[in-house]
Amino acid sequence: YGKSCNSSSDINRYLLCTSDNLWSCRAQLVYNGSVCQSDVVYSYTTVSYQQECLQNQTMVWNGTSCSPVVVTSLTWNATGITVAGVTGVSGSTPDILNRPTGLSIDSNGTLYITDQYNFRVQKWLRGATNGTTVAGQPNGTIGNGSSFLNIPQAAVVDSNRNVYVADTYNHRVQLWSYDASFGIMVAGTGVSGSANNQLHCPWDITRDSTTGALYIADNYNHRIMRYLVNASSGTVVAGGKGPGTNST
Repeated sequence: YGKSCNSSSDINRYLLCTSDNLWSCRAQLVYNGSVCQSDVVYSYTTVSYQQECLQNQTMVWNGTSCSPVVVTSLTWNATGITVAGVTGVSGSTPDILNRPTGLSIDSNGTLYITDQYNFRVQKWLRGATNGTTVAGQPNGTIGNGSSFLNIPQAAVVDSNRNVYVADTYNHRVQLWSYDASFGIMVAGTGVSGSANNQLHCPWDITRDSTTGALYIADNYNHRIMRYLVNASSGTVVAGGKGPGTNST
């Protein structure tokens, strides 16, 4: 049992050669440590799960005895369903997107879409045909003021439905509180740079729900920055030594 079918002569009426080229117990038999015997008489109370079922590649423990393994094939639905925007159409109306690049979802299943070339973040309720602007201008106007965005790449939403936006070409991260009409800069200065209080085209963002810390992919600085809550500067947690392929 357990030996190579090629190098062993253990074949007998209790063994079969598996697809792994190893001798194993036949169906309805389990290995007790020395021989194969019926799973009906071989009590689960005297051996472990691994001894009774795991060692037999054709059987699985069902709670009371060993049963044959049933193999099923699971596949994705081959046809997608459009849940936001209009397929193949770009625009700035509430029902249309223009090169969306980021996606976040809250506990209610509401989508928050970084609508990059409309310079906004759209909130899309489940089953809705239109989005609502929660960051940036609804009409898709670009800018660098507190109520504008410039090529936003990503956004993340917290449990209070506040939205943190990687405002990429404004070199900052903006916090748009729930129902706010403007954002507050929580990372970066709005001017590109490589100091610890600066960002250069932040590309992605995530948030630690326990501590509230932001982790920012600082694209052109080749680093990941961590910003603690209310911090004016970040800490490099990955990269920061220029472009390269080394693990450090």
